[in-house]
Amino acid sequence: MIKNTNTMNTNFVVKPIKNAVEHKAAIERINQIWDPAPGSPEADQFEVLCLLIEAYEQKNFKIESTYDPIDAINFWCEQKGYTRKDLEQFIGSRSRVAEILNRKRPLSITMIRNLSEAGLPAQMLVKRIRSLPTHSKTPVSSAKKAKARSVTAHTHC
Repeated sequence: MIKNTNTMNTNFVVKPIKNAVEHKAAIERINQIWDPAPGSPEADQFEVLCLLIEAYEQKNFKIESTYDPIDAINFWCEQKGYTRKDLEQFIGSRSRVAEILNRKRPLSITMIRNLSEAGLPAQMLVKRIRSLPTHSKTPVSSAKKAKARSVTAHTHC
């Protein structure tokens, strides 16, 4: 909680935020000292208040996100004005971009690294992609392997 100890709003006590009133007061103080001079007491207070506000909000305002990495990429492209063609430099060929955006293939570490270096936060890219199979083998590929083993076994008899 922040307490105002004078009318100039320069001497506040900083302590953990425990309720909505203290949260509001902390935000008001942040607004008062916005963009403080580096190394100043206000800069230190600003940094500590930001951490306290963040901790309080994470505890009290849980928001379940439903985005997946493809949603993040699409939003990022929309904000930057990028097209699928523009994504080729980060993801790969035209067909690879299509597979990724159509949720047919997961992002590789290299793709995540490339997109992150371009400005898309990596933590937004590492979640599971909706609609991707959770296993690596499909029934068709398993059936083909079984048939191949069967054919091979008969030729060696």
